[in-house]
Amino acid sequence: MHPNCRCSTSAYMDDDEYNQWLDSYQDHGLAFEDWKNSVASNGGADIIKLGVGSSSKQGETTRIELGEIDTDKIDEAIQYFSDEIRDRETEIAIVIDKNGKVTQFISTSTESVNIFDVDLDGASITHNHPVSNGIVSFGEDDFYFLQENQNVASFRCCNLEYDYVASVRKDISQVTYNELYLKALTEYSGNDDLQHAVFEELRARGYISYDRISKNAD
Repeated sequence: MHPNCRCSTSAYMDDDEYNQWLDSYQDHGLAFEDWKNSVASNGGADIIKLGVGSSSKQGETTRIELGEIDTDKIDEAIQYFSDEIRDRETEIAIVIDKNGKVTQFISTSTESVNIFDVDLDGASITHNHPVSNGIVSFGEDDFYFLQENQNVASFRCCNLEYDYVASVRKDISQVTYNELYLKALTEYSGNDDLQHAVFEELRARGYISYDRISKNAD
C-alpha cells in the first residue's frame, strides 16, 4: 500500500483453510436450516430469508450472517437459539437487530466471545456460558458489555439450567462492577452464584430489569 494506491484487501482462504473453518463451523455453529425447518413445521416458513451469508473473523471469534426474520418472531428466535447453544463447549452469541437481521458469533474460547460489526441499538442478544464455567449468571465482562451498550432491547445468557435476561432501565455508566461484587459478598453470603447476586443487587437498585428463568419452567 502507498499514497493514492488503488489496491484493496480481500479475505482469502485456501482449500485447506476453508475445510478447517467449515469443520469448525459444523462443530461449533448452529444449524440455521434446523430453525427454518422448525418454523416451517409450524406454518411459518415465510418468515425466514435464508443465510448462511458473509463471514469475517476478529481474534478468536468468527462472525457469520445467518439471514433475516420477521421482527415479530424475535423473541421466539432468541429462545430457539438459546436452547441450541446452552450446551456448547465454547462461547457463541446470536444477535438479532431491530430489523430482524440475524448474526452469529462463534468463539474458540470458553471464556468470551467478541460481538462486532453489527447494529446493537434495539438488538436482542443471547449467548451461552459453557459447562466448564459452571451454572453462573452474567459475569463482569457481561456487565461492562451492557454498560457500553445500554440501548440493547434484551441481553440474555444461558447455561444447562437457566436463562438470564436483563435490560437497562436507567443509566449505569457510573456503576462499577467491583462495588456491586463486594456488596454481593457481604449481603448475599452463601449464595450459590455471586454473579447472580450482583445482578440481583443491580435490579434492586432499579438500574435494570433482570430475571433468572429455570430451563424447565412451564
